[in-house]
Amino acid sequence: MGVRLPASAGLCCRRVARIIMRFRRATQRLSDESGIVLLLALGFLVVLTISVATVITFTSASARDASRSSVGQNAYALAEAGINNALSVLATSGNDTTKVKPQPQYAGDPNSTILTLEGGTATWGGSYDPSARTWTIKSIGSIGNPTGASNVTRTLTETVQELTPPPYSFASVNSACEQHALMVKSSGQLTVTNAMYINSCNSPQDAFDIFGTGGNISAPAISVVGGWETHSGDTVTVNGTTCPLSKSVAPLTAAQPAGCPKTGQPVLADPFAGQIPAPALGAPACTYPVYGNPTSYNPQQKLAANITTTQTTITILATTPQRIQTGDVVAIQNEDLLVTGGGGTTTLTVQRAYNGTTAATHSNNTELKNVPVTGTAGTAASPAGCDVSSGTVTLQPGTYYGGICIGAGSGKDCGTKIGGSCTTTGSSPNVTLAAGTYIMAGGGFFVCGAATLSAPNVTIYNTQDPSNTAGSGAIDQVELNTTGSVTLGPSTTGPYQGMTIFQDPGLTVKADSCNNKSSHTNEWDIGLVSMASTGANGALGSVSGTIYAPYYQAEFADSVSGIANLAVISSCILIDGGNSTFNFQPSGLFGLGWTLQQSG
Repeated sequence: MGVRLPASAGLCCRRVARIIMRFRRATQRLSDESGIVLLLALGFLVVLTISVATVITFTSASARDASRSSVGQNAYALAEAGINNALSVLATSGNDTTKVKPQPQYAGDPNSTILTLEGGTATWGGSYDPSARTWTIKSIGSIGNPTGASNVTRTLTETVQELTPPPYSFASVNSACEQHALMVKSSGQLTVTNAMYINSCNSPQDAFDIFGTGGNISAPAISVVGGWETHSGDTVTVNGTTCPLSKSVAPLTAAQPAGCPKTGQPVLADPFAGQIPAPALGAPACTYPVYGNPTSYNPQQKLAANITTTQTTITILATTPQRIQTGDVVAIQNEDLLVTGGGGTTTLTVQRAYNGTTAATHSNNTELKNVPVTGTAGTAASPAGCDVSSGTVTLQPGTYYGGICIGAGSGKDCGTKIGGSCTTTGSSPNVTLAAGTYIMAGGGFFVCGAATLSAPNVTIYNTQDPSNTAGSGAIDQVELNTTGSVTLGPSTTGPYQGMTIFQDPGLTVKADSCNNKSSHTNEWDIGLVSMASTGANGALGSVSGTIYAPYYQAEFADSVSGIANLAVISSCILIDGGNSTFNFQPSGLFGLGWTLQQSG
């Protein structure tokens, strides 16, 4: 195959040719010195030959370097393939060291695992540190060298951290002797397909309880530190065995069928305690505006006709230049209106009763004032809810100082700590949460009204604003109470893989006992109250992953029906109506696999 010379080679040749031509002309003038001229010509021919050879060598070297660079990248890709293969093996073998061969000493080491892949090989192996529960994986990618020399290799090492899988997926970790650490109310049917655990040492009967005729708890195994009881003929089913026990009939000391809930069990440690670092708070993530006091336009803008409380098209006087633009918020007396169209003209379309104001009638010639934007909602020094009341909106991961309120209506708050509420009579925005971690630094997380939420790959961390722990900065509820559809699932990558809702282990929304929280409404920390779902698994099936709220007195409340791959570990658990099945499937839950901690 021929070598194509670069432009620099042609330039070199042309310069040498010009020199030779000059010497030919000199030869004609100095014919009597032809011997010397011949020697000079031969010398220049040698120089030309060397120059061309140098250019060819340089060009070939450049081509070889490019080829080696490409081969090096391919070797790196092979090493990555080896790491990925190792991770797939660890996913099924865990810490079984017999399933993983030693780290390779060189490419093709027969003591390690060798993968033959397109273009080359990946040789990998690992070493396990049981004290740190970590594997260190080494993978060597090897591919042929285009120069014919020894193979090109690239080496990668990865440290993989094993998270301790919990011995249970549905648990009350309440450490006090409180009543009703787990309670099923209103004839509810609670089915859990993995082991259940209730830490409360209340005995002999009330660590967990069932109320309402026809209520039932069913699981393959139930362990309780204290005791349990039922009412009105309610039952507990353990691994298919029915365990009837009515408060009015017998204490727990009465004989029960073998396999019924095991009472007086030893305290089990919180399986995630100390393993999950809290995410670091960052810059404010909410981009929603904060408004200041109304000011007059220059020149003043006034109504050209009376308007009613429901009118959404208004006219303004045409005698002055029009100053109101689409997107402006205008105040007419005590009502704010959002201008949605017609800016710069005399006819405006508006959204009435904006910013939580009340629609009213307004008379001809009444002034319209501009309500200026003074900043964005929610800073560490001044927390405020990121309120989404209309439209199709995508929020991004980050820190929300004052929380997120979706669907409460324009200008209304959701947070209970500042007098807000979350009902199904609010607005109907369509909100998407981009994948990632959302930190509620105060204010909580609410989906209300008829709002639709799509958040399939997120972790919601619920805490307080450390710079301002009062009002909107105080920790508040995570509540789903909407007539719209909801999709809420866990992060699929990173340190919170499998975690959907994670509440600060040192905080609770309301300092009260499990018994008191279960006796009242709207006092839970995390509540699934109302969600629309068109899927076969019902409203509960709209939520997946792991909910973790371990602080003493924190409560998870479920008031919807359905089947969900959802693990719940909280201090108090309330099942209030409905038929709920928590279908344990390891895939997608937190702490049931491996997470990549470090690349090297």
